[in-house]
Amino acid sequence: MAERSDPDAVVDLLNSYFTLVTDVIIQHGGYLDKFVGDAVMGVFGALIPDAGHAETAVRAAVEVRQHLPRLNEMLPPTADPIQVGVGINTGEVVAGNLGSSKRMEYTVIGDNVNVASRLTDLAGPDEILISEQTFVKVARSSNFFFQSRGAIEVKGRKEPVKIYEVFHRGAHLEYRAEEI
Repeated sequence: MAERSDPDAVVDLLNSYFTLVTDVIIQHGGYLDKFVGDAVMGVFGALIPDAGHAETAVRAAVEVRQHLPRLNEMLPPTADPIQVGVGINTGEVVAGNLGSSKRMEYTVIGDNVNVASRLTDLAGPDEILISEQTFVKVARSSNFFFQSRGAIEVKGRKEPVKIYEVFHRGAHLEYRAEEI
């Protein structure tokens, strides 16, 4: 999109998208860790302990996906719709200030952060991919259903990661179920 569009229009669109995602993350009790290009890194359960942080993160991802059509309505008719792939992993991380003596920022690091990033890279448009660690925490939720995507090799890890795609029970369900 950046290649074909006016830079000011791209900035306006990204700002609208970032506002949407940031608002959803905060409304669900997470915090916005950072923007990485056109990606957003949200964290749940690190600043404010939340035993249900895995399900909260999945709920936030589903809500972002549900709001995208409204954001896409604001696009010019010739523009491609915004489609977002999401990766979620659950586990221990190191949280704290990281950086240099000239610039520090609060963030999370560790293997579990890397896995979430790799899942995000693997997620196709409008897909929410979760690791088995997240699946174990949310599998009993009546709000979602899941489809196993098998085990995948993840850069930087010796063992494959089992992943699942998340579907929300509701209006979006019929649309996604026809695609399977």
